[in-house]
Amino acid sequence: MELDKIKELNLEELKATIIEEEARLESLRYNNVISRVENPAKIRYIKRTIARLKTIYSQKLKQG
Repeated sequence: MELDKIKELNLEELKATIIEEEARLESLRYNNVISRVENPAKIRYIKRTIARLKTIYSQKLKQG
C-alpha cells in the first residue's frame, strides 16, 4: 500500500487495515513454516506496510 493512500485513510479505516494486514502476515508466516512461500520478500513488505500504517495511525491520534 502506498504512503499517499495510507495518509488519506481515516482512523477507523487505518485500524481495520492494520488488522487485515496483521492477519495476512500471520497467514504468510504459517504458510512459510509449512511450505516455503513463493516470494519470501512479501513477508518483509507486509511488515513494513504495517509499520507505516501504525506510524500514520499514531500521528493522526496525536493530531486529534
